Amino acid sequence: MIEDRPAGAESLWTRIVHACSEHFRRKRGALFREVLLDFTALKVLDVGGSRHFWEKQDPANVPANLTVVNIEDDGQARSYTGAFSHVQVILYDGKRLPFEDRAFDVVVCNSVIEHVPLELRANLAREIRRVSRFYFVQTPAFVFPIEPHFFCPALHWLPRGLARHAVRLSPWRFLSRPSEQHIRDYFDEIRILTLKEFRAYLPGAALSTERVLGVPKSYTLYGASE
Repeated sequence: MIEDRPAGAESLWTRIVHACSEHFRRKRGALFREVLLDFTALKVLDVGGSRHFWEKQDPANVPANLTVVNIEDDGQARSYTGAFSHVQVILYDGKRLPFEDRAFDVVVCNSVIEHVPLELRANLAREIRRVSRFYFVQTPAFVFPIEPHFFCPALHWLPRGLARHAVRLSPWRFLSRPSEQHIRDYFDEIRILTLKEFRAYLPGAALSTERVLGVPKSYTLYGASE
């Protein structure tokens, strides 16, 4: 969703989020190359992605054949310039990916599944495997004490009714200054998965865990599509 907030506040929030996430995004990029040595030479699809993830990577490690699909057009196509000008951006309906079976060597899906409605998550996992030969799907860890979308301690551990009110005290709300409608919509959109729930969508996948001070911060499931 495109957020309706003052440009200055958005810039501050964006700078904070990107500064905090850069280290981990680079580690995820390193995982791609560690698992698939020829990753940059492969045909790659980023489901639900944005330029920010790829900007955090070394441009030399960005796939030469990269397509990004998302459900909204927030000017992404115009934002890919320079080393990223080859990126193709496509809109889709959030249900069926507009590609043939095994159309891509690799599908990357970074911090997306927790935004997908519960009834559509299994379908997202199926679609990722349908259009790919190999996949990497990442999501925040439920056991991590800071809710990463709102930067709010224990928000995701609270009952939903209580958390709905607590989100108004989060750093995200004060720094981002969203409208009341956006607060409601964004909160309702996000439900972080437990590791058991996450594994159930991609059974048999290998697991990579990002940690902070020994505590899991996020999980990536990866493997060959069947």
